Amino acid sequence: MRVVLDAGDLLFCAHHAKAYEPKLRDSALQWVDETAGLADPAPVEP
Repeated sequence: MRVVLDAGDLLFCAHHAKAYEPKLRDSALQWVDETAGLADPAPVEP
């Protein structure tokens, strides 16, 4: 997950982003969560 702040970007794994979300959400300019793409992997060709 990526959190965009005035001072720059922070990158977190999903569980750490959830842990810090209450402190960061108000100051975040953008909160980018692409974890949904991890749940449905692309099919593998045999």
